[in-house]
Amino acid sequence: MPNLKALICSEGVSVDIATKQLSIFNIFEQIGAIQFPVLIGNLCVVGIVEKTVDDKIVYDGSLIIKNNGVDITRTAFKVDFKTGTTNRSISKIQGIAVQSPGALDINFELDGKTVGNTRIEITLATQENIKSMNIDI
Repeated sequence: MPNLKALICSEGVSVDIATKQLSIFNIFEQIGAIQFPVLIGNLCVVGIVEKTVDDKIVYDGSLIIKNNGVDITRTAFKVDFKTGTTNRSISKIQGIAVQSPGALDINFELDGKTVGNTRIEITLATQENIKSMNIDI
């Protein structure tokens, strides 16, 4: 089974056409919302997967996104290693409604098996914790 080397959630990504280098913008570690439900306008999920010689060439990939254990969305895609041993899967999901504070869990699956996950903490932004972040409002 291929190994998930990285799973990164951000507001945006860009791939340079000439060099194929990836730029990731505004990585999500936590999100402070002033009310719930909150709409996340753009969520880009980048999965970097590496296979061994014995692994097959094409896998059925999926992202499962949950808020406090409740499914929000599922996205299916192919993970294809025809051109090498590393695959970069980029999913852009627009308009995710998060119903309550807590965990936003992102699971990356290959052929129905979870190979990695990440979590974004969603909190209620209060005047106190906004001030502790040194943000002027």
